[in-house]
Amino acid sequence: MTITAITGDNGIIKQAQDAAEATEKAQAIEKVEMAIMQSFGKDGEIDKDKLIENLQDVDGIDPSTIPSDSDFDFPLTIVVDDYEVVIEENGDVHIEGEEGGNTTPGGNTNTNPGGNTSDEDNETGGGNTSGDGNETGGNNG
Repeated sequence: MTITAITGDNGIIKQAQDAAEATEKAQAIEKVEMAIMQSFGKDGEIDKDKLIENLQDVDGIDPSTIPSDSDFDFPLTIVVDDYEVVIEENGDVHIEGEEGGNTTPGGNTNTNPGGNTSDEDNETGGGNTSGDGNETGGNNG
């Protein structure tokens, strides 16, 4: 193993640092998603007063970034664990400046549309598999 393989831009140390940062970002997003899930009103919209109240309970949030009243516009940017986390009006959450999956209040990230799989390791022509082991779509050899 060379020193470059350990310390280079694509080295083991850099990859470990990147993985740790990705985990920290995901944890910050998850904390905010939990607050958002508890903030939806019966009308299916985010209740801004509930959101403010729930954000105050988020561990690691910078309280100065929480709005003082419900007179704010989305997207709302708050700081959690030193990351700028953006809350969209529909409840989507992401790190400021980063695109990626469309994170929903349920915590699901849509990063692979059209390539869905289930519990089993089956290939399909259409990119979809079912849990019953049957392959669907296209010509499957």
